[in-house]
Amino acid sequence: GVKTHVPVLFAGDHIVMGSKEIKTFFNDTAPYLTPSPRNTSGNATANASALAPLAVATAGLVDGINPCAFAVLALLLGTLTVAGTRRRVLMIGAAYIAGVFVIYLAAGFGITAVIGATGLAPAFRLLAGVVALAVGIAVLASVVLERRDLAPAITARGRERVAGWLERAPTAGIAAALALGVGVGLVELPCTGAIYLGVLGMLAGGAFADAVPLLVLYNIFFVLPLVLIVG
Repeated sequence: GVKTHVPVLFAGDHIVMGSKEIKTFFNDTAPYLTPSPRNTSGNATANASALAPLAVATAGLVDGINPCAFAVLALLLGTLTVAGTRRRVLMIGAAYIAGVFVIYLAAGFGITAVIGATGLAPAFRLLAGVVALAVGIAVLASVVLERRDLAPAITARGRERVAGWLERAPTAGIAAALALGVGVGLVELPCTGAIYLGVLGMLAGGAFADAVPLLVLYNIFFVLPLVLIVG
């Protein structure tokens, strides 16, 4: 038989017997046994890196093709076309788009930073997934059942506010148009926020510096349909 010693260390293909021999083994192999730095954010960084720029841009474009933002911009431009020059229409339209872009980007930055600081990334990712799935089912149901009331939309109070803002559109300046974009961005979140929430769920908890360019890319493509309409 094989004479054994206590203690015995089994390390992969190595069998080391005896206290002295085990100490020698660790001293010789310690540089190769150092664990890699732990990712304190769990799988969030892996999730963020898995989001290819093309996927983020596509999600932003799909989110941007929605009737909520289109309707407000169409009404705004229609009003301005009657009351202003082509140059004025372009300037007001650009300011409106800038407002939408700024508020959505700020919301993305804020949510990502807060979730990362509080360590609630796993719970937020689960919540974001549930909300995105529920909204997707509601949209499909509204089409299949032909019930438009089931689809996400701007609330009645939000529509009243937007209508009031649009009444002042003919005399609006650049700052007012920018503020209109910010306001519309806030009230239309129930209509357009599900896809954005899903992307934020994937980015939450990872390195904020890694999330910044992806959030900027998402929002550029989110407002791209609005840019095309103004053009």
